Amino acid sequence: MAEALSPFKSSDAEAQYLAAYDRVLSEWPIPFEAAAISTPFGNTHAIVSGPPDASPMVLLHGNFASATMWRSNIADLSCSRRVYALDIIGNLGKSRAVYRPRTRLDYAEWLEAVFSQLGLAQAAVVGLSYGAFLALNLAIYAPGLVTHLVMLSPDLPLAPLAFTGLLFGTAMTLFPTRWTVSQFLQRTSVKGYQANDPYLEQRIIGNTQARSLWHLRPRFTKAELRSLTTRTLAVWGEKEILWNPKTAMERARRLWPHLEVDIMPNCGHALNRDDPFQVDARILEFIEN
Repeated sequence: MAEALSPFKSSDAEAQYLAAYDRVLSEWPIPFEAAAISTPFGNTHAIVSGPPDASPMVLLHGNFASATMWRSNIADLSCSRRVYALDIIGNLGKSRAVYRPRTRLDYAEWLEAVFSQLGLAQAAVVGLSYGAFLALNLAIYAPGLVTHLVMLSPDLPLAPLAFTGLLFGTAMTLFPTRWTVSQFLQRTSVKGYQANDPYLEQRIIGNTQARSLWHLRPRFTKAELRSLTTRTLAVWGEKEILWNPKTAMERARRLWPHLEVDIMPNCGHALNRDDPFQVDARILEFIEN
């Protein structure tokens, strides 16, 4: 296999990031296994939790995050499911690409390869933000793999960017410093982050020490969205800063008459962190029923 492509500016930056990643994992609330999954795009790292014989669930994180973002949710979700929290290939985390996905088809083929290597014929797939886009993309390209699709804080896009999110998101992207990254992250969560939170430190290191990461923007045709037959739930936080959640919900309903939608009170973009109990319960209710 070709040499892995590091997303970091230097080997020291990568070592610093991986140490921060492992500090978050040291607070993982339940037992887990680390898996390295070989795909044509490179090795994909997964945090695996839950009963080995339980029905599978795949978790996809947001952009510039990693599988550790599910720290607050994993205990609930793993009670009745075998959960595979993936580090998206070509993004931050512990996965290492030898060939970065460049198209929607690439991302679908990457996830198909992950499913194949894990021996998963089907799974419920849950994604947040950018992860929601990749989850939906898989359901469109390979609907037979996805039993249930859950999109948290999805940007499809369904609504124009809000001013606050555009301002702080642009500042973080163009001038990635500890201050701009921290300010953006603090605004995505109603609960906020304590200064000593190891996950906050991991995100700051990742965003400030990464090379300029190319990523595919969500683009779907109305025909594709209307043709989706997978059971689908979309959830936004009431205090979402990136776009208007009510507008997004209304547009989603017009595209998918059968779509289930929710707006979680007192939650922001990082709704899985803001109210993990309610978010986890809604996910499990949707999947189990």
